[in-house]
Amino acid sequence: MLKITEFLKTNFVNRAILLLLFSMVVYFLCMDVAFYFHNQSRTYTFISSKEEHTYSPFKDITMKLAMSDHPNHYFYLLTAEKFDDATNFSGIFFFVTPNMISVLHTFVSILCGKLFSSDSLNMRRLGVLLFVLRTWLDALDGVVFRARVKKRHVFFSQRGSSGYFVDAVADVISGVAMSIGLIIYLSRSWAKRHTELLPKSKSPENGSTTYTPNGSHQVVSKRRIILKVAVFGIMILLAAGLWDRFHDLYHHLLESPKASVEQQGRELVVLKSSMMWIIIWFWRILNAPELIEMMLAAILVDRVWEFLSWIIYAGPVAVCLLSVITEIHYHTVSSFIGKIPTVT
Repeated sequence: MLKITEFLKTNFVNRAILLLLFSMVVYFLCMDVAFYFHNQSRTYTFISSKEEHTYSPFKDITMKLAMSDHPNHYFYLLTAEKFDDATNFSGIFFFVTPNMISVLHTFVSILCGKLFSSDSLNMRRLGVLLFVLRTWLDALDGVVFRARVKKRHVFFSQRGSSGYFVDAVADVISGVAMSIGLIIYLSRSWAKRHTELLPKSKSPENGSTTYTPNGSHQVVSKRRIILKVAVFGIMILLAAGLWDRFHDLYHHLLESPKASVEQQGRELVVLKSSMMWIIIWFWRILNAPELIEMMLAAILVDRVWEFLSWIIYAGPVAVCLLSVITEIHYHTVSSFIGKIPTVT
């Protein structure tokens, strides 16, 4: 709380950033409430209609859309869809393929990594803005792909396709670029930035001045910095893999076009249940893109080290606990619906 107070006292830009982040959280929560009630009124389990309509985050709800992170669902995807609706980008620029857009945002992410390594806070904040552009382009390549295959606003993962592979590689490169940039920045500036804040004390033997946090000498080695960033990266990969697994399991369980009428009725009961919504909501928070967005927020408020020191312990525990609960829930609802659970 004290660090937030100190941050607020610095300048107008810092206060504006905190206001922006707070407004985003409120916006996402309000959209979640609206999304929940729209989900409660749904009468379908599988989307087979190809009806063209203006994109809405509350229409044509699929498991992929429901489990998507908040920024992607309510900002990146929303604005990318509106952009394509308004400009017909996917039609006019027919020669621009989704994979070309993926390659473009990969280069943007590498530039972001360079900016994240800067000693200048303003440059790191510029890196955040460019990373937002990178993520928006990532959403746009999906919009273009769905437009080209005549499945506008129908959100399913195309596992096994070349686009799926290219997207995965682009995301990994993006994460590696961010990690390298943060390691370079923290290695060069951690000691200087934190030493200036530590209380000074004089040695009674020789009168020399040392810096001691809470009365003990503290040294942060480069190895420790690399370890923390690496653990964060592994947690991102773990969250991404588990999210993809459970999304695919629920997709085949609850969105099958071959289900009987009785099974479809039970699928709808599951989709509207409170437990299903709780699991979906926590996967929206603990999936890889949302965790990366949290890191971007930490960069904006210049609290990367503090965020890393907390998330590398709390994050993996939360992801693993959620995975166990999700696994139990999946097998329970499989029995309720009358389907044999898929083993992956």
